[in-house]
Amino acid sequence: LAAQAAAWRAGGLRGLLAWPKGRWDPLSPTELPDPGPVSLEADLMRNERRGCAFNLSNAGDAPARVRLAVEGLPGGTSPPWVAVHEVLFTDTRSGSPVAAAMPLARREGDTWTLEVAPGLTRQVWLGIHARGVPAGDHRGRVTVEGLPPIPLRVRVRPMEFPERPRLHLGGWDYTDRPACYGATPENREELIRTLREHFVDTPWAQSAVMPPGKYDAAGDLVEPPSDGEFREWIRRWPDARNYFVFAAVGDSHGGFRMGTPGFRRAAGAWIRWWAARLLGWGIDPSRLGLLLVDEPREP
Repeated sequence: LAAQAAAWRAGGLRGLLAWPKGRWDPLSPTELPDPGPVSLEADLMRNERRGCAFNLSNAGDAPARVRLAVEGLPGGTSPPWVAVHEVLFTDTRSGSPVAAAMPLARREGDTWTLEVAPGLTRQVWLGIHARGVPAGDHRGRVTVEGLPPIPLRVRVRPMEFPERPRLHLGGWDYTDRPACYGATPENREELIRTLREHFVDTPWAQSAVMPPGKYDAAGDLVEPPSDGEFREWIRRWPDARNYFVFAAVGDSHGGFRMGTPGFRRAAGAWIRWWAARLLGWGIDPSRLGLLLVDEPREP
């Protein structure tokens, strides 16, 4: 990074630079900064969330401790409905770093603080949640110490975004597991809280939450499945509107091959037992979704 900063300086870049880029566009840690006028704009309903972003690059030879504030909007300097996130580069399995992690910047009074190493580009993301904000065309600015103010326009429409959208949202979070895909006992509750804040109402679990139980020779259920993992999972999501399970089935159930009378009897007994269990917990069985096979590879 220090060598890259020297290369930037050799190309005529100096000090801390602000530059625009589409917030959804990929950003590379070796991308050449393209300094130019920066302006930020968000158009949203009351109670809706949206974001806007700009880049800060350090072409100097020392780390830059950057202080910024949001001014001129309802709610005073750096109002609570505008959060500042610093976008971090993280490694990937393919070895290509991506600008993906978005922790909150450090807040000190009315200013947000982040650090930009020499030769590094740090994207700054404004998370805007227009809760309690009056409708109107609000014009403010982002002040970055040592740089010209960046115009910020937030248009808040008079219609209200609902607290819970009618569109269901979920995506294989697998927060039923002790640890899965980076979710751990240490960060799982924070992950669930973040997902719920962003309208996820349909969590996903893996097949272990719905074990098969045991059956007799005819396919009748003689030992019910264990429901402990399922109960623990829904405890973590008390207000979910659906519960989806990747059942990951094979070609048999309870020791009976698919297509046989025993299979039909055992599979029927299994799902009837779970439906009754859900009703006993006050959950209508229609709220349970089962993904039987994922990514089929043959007819």
